Amino acid sequence: MSTDKIFSFLGQVIIFGGGSVGVAYLVFTYLGKKWIDNKFEKRLTKFDHELNLQIEQYKFEINSLFNRISKIHEKEFEVLPTMWLKLVEAMGKVSQLTDPSQQYPELNKMSKAEIEELLSEINLYDSQKDKIRNAKDKTKNYTKSIFLLNLVEANTFVYDFHNYLIFNKIFLSHDLFEKFSQIDLLLRNSLMELEIPEGTEDDIRLLETFSKITDGSKELIKEIEYQIQKRLHYSDTD
Repeated sequence: MSTDKIFSFLGQVIIFGGGSVGVAYLVFTYLGKKWIDNKFEKRLTKFDHELNLQIEQYKFEINSLFNRISKIHEKEFEVLPTMWLKLVEAMGKVSQLTDPSQQYPELNKMSKAEIEELLSEINLYDSQKDKIRNAKDKTKNYTKSIFLLNLVEANTFVYDFHNYLIFNKIFLSHDLFEKFSQIDLLLRNSLMELEIPEGTEDDIRLLETFSKITDGSKELIKEIEYQIQKRLHYSDTD
């Protein structure tokens, strides 16, 4: 018999049962309580099940987030030392290229045999070496050729630094990325300024570029070094 029929039957007993009304009421109350308890228990069981599922989902999401954060931090520990190394290499190549105090051999005062020995040790095309051999001012031609060779090498290191910075931006803090980017722009602009038309005074050009790089990067490099050490917890190793 369904619950509705039971309650309907008991209701009729209460109405027509006369002296048995008290008994019927007690039965009605008892069965009603059992029905309510049963419904409540089912709802409570369902609620517990849904709550456990939700808790498991939250645990999964928290663990996934923790794992992602851990992997990002692990990658940061890999990226920052490499980023610093590439910056130092790029700075070194550009500084060496623009250093106005650098000296070149005086080919105009060298013998033919000495010139050949020198040319055999440098990485120039044969056509470039022929131009040096046949040039009226061999020293100037040699200096220009070596400068262009070093310019290409400096560009290689600078753009290696630039590309690594762009590819790993996601693993750098916003402040560190901005500071790295400032030096990156300074280096790339400096190299572009060196590719100037014939007739410009080379010594003045190099001195201006060298000063711009040195003055423009000094404080930035200090800040980057400090922040990298802070991010890598260098102080914890003392």
